[in-house]
Formats: sequence, C-alpha cells, structure tokens
Amino acid sequence: MGVQIDINGCPPFADPAALELFQIRIATLLRRQFGETPFQAGEPVFRLNPARPALPPPDRSGPGVARPVPTDTTSEGPLCHHGWRRETAVSRTAKGPSGTAPGAGDEISLEERARQYQAVQPRWDFSRLILSVAVREEIDQALAAIEYHELVFQVWGLGDIEPFPRSILNFHGAPGTGKTAAAHAVAHALRRPLIEASYAQIESKFHGEGPKNLEALFHAARRDGAVLFVDEADSLLSKRIAHVTQGAEQAINSLRSQLLINLERFTGVVIFATNLVGQYDPAFETRVRSVAFPLPDESSRTAIWKAHLVPGLPRAGDVDPADLARRFPTFCGRDIKNAVLDAAFALARRRGAALSHADLVAAAERLQASLINQHQDGPKASSAVGAGTARKIRRHLRRRPGPARHARP
Repeated sequence: MGVQIDINGCPPFADPAALELFQIRIATLLRRQFGETPFQAGEPVFRLNPARPALPPPDRSGPGVARPVPTDTTSEGPLCHHGWRRETAVSRTAKGPSGTAPGAGDEISLEERARQYQAVQPRWDFSRLILSVAVREEIDQALAAIEYHELVFQVWGLGDIEPFPRSILNFHGAPGTGKTAAAHAVAHALRRPLIEASYAQIESKFHGEGPKNLEALFHAARRDGAVLFVDEADSLLSKRIAHVTQGAEQAINSLRSQLLINLERFTGVVIFATNLVGQYDPAFETRVRSVAFPLPDESSRTAIWKAHLVPGLPRAGDVDPADLARRFPTFCGRDIKNAVLDAAFALARRRGAALSHADLVAAAERLQASLINQHQDGPKASSAVGAGTARKIRRHLRRRPGPARHARP
C-alpha cells in the first residue's frame, strides 16, 4: 500500500467519477512536488474525513507571529495546513518498515543545485560591438584591473587589506544599448566561459530556497572558472525593505543580504546589467565599478547601420547609412536591428530584387511611430486624469459655502 493521505473538511463525493478525478489531481500534484518517491510502495490511499475540519489559516495578527499548528490526536502524526499528513507534505522519501524515513533527508546538495547553471562560450567579441570612445575606455580600464589582479593583490601585497579581491562590473543604461553584448565581449577578452542568469532563475516560491540558489550560482561560476553575468539585476540589487510586514518581504531581504555575502567572498568576475540603476541599494554601489551605456551618437549609429547591412542582404546602391543615422537620432542598436529586419521581411514578402534606401526609411518610420505611440500613451493618459481631477476639484470648491459677503452700503 502506498502513502495514506487524509483529506479533512472535504464533503463526500456523490459521483464516483468525480472522486476518481479528484484523487488523480492530488496524485499529480504530489508527483510534481515530491517526484516518484511517495509512490514507490504503490499509489497513495486517500481517506476523506468530512467530520474533521481542515486546519485554520495561520494567524496574521502580527509580523513574524504564527498560530501554533494543532496536532492530530491519532498515532498517524500531525496534519499540515492543507489537511494532508505533515510528514507526507514535507518529506520527499517514503516511510520505511519501521515508520521512519530512510536516507539522510530531502536536502539538495550545493553541487546538485549548481548543475542548473551551466557555462557557455561567449557569443560576441569586441569586433562585433560598436561603442563610444568613452564607454570603450571604461571597459578597457576594468579589463586592465582584472588582468593585473595577481600583480596588485599578490605580488604587491594589497591582498592584506582586501582578503577577497573581486572584479564586479555594473553595466547600466537604456534598453538596447549593448550591455549584454558587452558582457559577452568581456568574457571573450578574458578567455573565459560565461554563466548567464536572471532573477527568475534564482528566486523561488519556497522560503529560504532563493539564497541557496544564489549560493549555488556563485559555486557554479567558481567550478567552471566562468564570468558570472546577471541580467536585469535591479531585482536583486534594489534597496532592502526597511519595515518588514510579511514573509515575502523578509525573503527578499534575505536574498539581497546573501548576495552581499557572496560578493564579498567571490574572487572571480561578476557583471551586472540593469536599466534601473537608480533603484540600487547603497551597499551595492560601493562594491561595483559602474559603466554607463548611453544611446549611440551619430557616428556610432552610422557604424551600427553599416554593421547590420550584412553582405548577403541584397540592397540597392542608394542605401546611405549616414543619412539613416541623421534621420533617426533616438535609435539604439536594437532599434536599428529591428528596422533592418522589418525591411528585409517586407522585401521578401513582396519578392523584391533589392533593398532600397526608401525601404529602410519606411521600416524605420514604422518602428519610430510605434515607439512614439508607446511613449505618448503615458503622458496623454496622465494629462487626461489630471484634467478630470482638476474639474472635480473646481466643482467641489464651487459647492463649498464661502465666507459671508457684506453688502455695500
């Protein structure tokens, strides 16, 4: 017989088919959560207890205060909040003949967690990256600090004042300005693989799992000798919550504190990238070397247009990248790429012979119009709300009785 699961507070099913469907769904949830371990002795046996009410939700009357979970009076052990037996809800191993769980428990080792983070070879190098002179100089300075790391900290002895020397870069700027490509180019220049991660690959719905995943991520970078690249880092590096009122906020603070600890102990190269650098916690700002990625200037835009008009793309002789750079001064590298792709698909759809300058202008104007509409939605909506609010205030003030006015003699 498999694991016995008591479901309390559940009314009896009049339809046997509905009861069977309910049991199948519960078994599916158990398999997703605990794997096949609870089913090794057979399918679980469900027992409905309509007379016994399900446990009440935890008391939320104060931060960090939870009502003690009542225990079952039978010999089958305490109940979890969902009405299942607690040892079934938390244990990932089936009971042995003696009633105790075999093995060392269900804790996942650091090595096992680190397997989900695998290093890859960089996709871009600096020959594919078009940056302004100022940005390239900042990156070269950072690369020099990494290259002469051993000389400064070991030979010159500055490791005595910095026991955990590290190289942490923070690339910040508008979307599409080349931050991700620059991270790959830095890894290529250092002849190292790259581990790329985001907040979604670190966080967990289970309390305490996020910091463990974060530690496993740094462990994987040490294991592979890789550059660690964390994209959309504002989710991790934002200011910690000062007044914690619920468990989710405590989990966020724990994750960010664990990141500080890992950064202090990590001796490799870490690159963060974000569009929202203003939300960073001050504790992180003093630990990173920031490089701003502005929108490309006209000469950079010209070079980007030329780079995206690849030799295999059929184009007419009137295509002028310099004119395109002047016409669309707000375009970033991603916008230029999207405009070229849109023009190429339009050419393929109409079975044209070559891409003309007018085709690229039309595609860029379509893209620019969509961006302008997106930008205008916010101000228009906010101004409309503001005007409506102003009218309500004026009507309210007109209804209020004013001070008594004395008639002129």
